[in-house]
Formats: sequence, C-alpha cells, structure tokens
Amino acid sequence: MEQLLGALHDWPVAVAFRQSYFAYPAVSALHILGLGLLVGSIVPLDLRMVGLFRRVPLQPIARYLSAASGVGLAIAIVTGFFLFSVKPEEYARSTPFLIKLAALAVGVLNVAILRVGTAWRGVVEQGVVSGRAFTHALLSMLCWVSAIFAGRWIAFILD
Repeated sequence: MEQLLGALHDWPVAVAFRQSYFAYPAVSALHILGLGLLVGSIVPLDLRMVGLFRRVPLQPIARYLSAASGVGLAIAIVTGFFLFSVKPEEYARSTPFLIKLAALAVGVLNVAILRVGTAWRGVVEQGVVSGRAFTHALLSMLCWVSAIFAGRWIAFILD
C-alpha cells in the first residue's frame, strides 16, 4: 500500500498540483461545487421522502434531483481523487479521511440498493414512499452530512 501511495504522491499531476499556485485551489473549489450539487439536491429529495414539504409532488422532482446529485457525486469523486493525490500518505493515515471514505461508501451503497429494489420505482412512478424508501432517505442524509463534516475536519487538521 505504501508503494502505491508513494507512486501516487510522485504522479506528475500530483506534483503539478503541489507546485501550482492556482491548480489546487481551483480543484478544491470544483470539489466544493460538486459537494454542493450533491448535497444541495439529495437532501431536499430525502427531506421530501421522509415527509417534509408534502405539498411538493414527489414524482416530478425525484428523477431530476437524484440525477443532479449523481453529477455532483461524480464531480466530487474525481476532484477528491486529485486532492488526495497531493498528500496521499497523510490522508491515508487520517481518521477524518477514513470516516469520510466510509460515509461515502455507505452513501453510494445505500443509493445502489435503493435503485435496484422496488422502493425507488414506487417513488418515481407513483410518488409513494415506502418504509424502505423512508429508511434509505434517512441513511442518505446521515451519510452525506457525515461526509461533509469529516471533510471539514480533514481541512482543519491537514491543510
């Protein structure tokens, strides 16, 4: 593992990020933009699924907000990898980083399980939130908010 982290540290892109005055802050800003799109779209959908904002029809917003959150997640993962490459050994030893990765993994697994089951079809086709969909929405909020907190924790101890 240490060889892989060392190779990533020496990767020319990572070296360029460390040497550039603008590259790292630009990628960091894109990472925050991705997180904003992810959390800014999935949390309102999750809140609607757990019973808030009942006047807002679920069917028209579910597909759109989940797709927007997917774009945000993709941006956050790609930019997060680039940010990780700058200090891979330090991040890999960081408790907040490991918590963030765990929250990310559980969040992605949660959405994958929701999508393959019948609960998601009930949400997008009939606007019905089953007990299973409700539970997935609660877990979703917990995961993404936890990832945000862990990410901010990382910033305070490693940057």
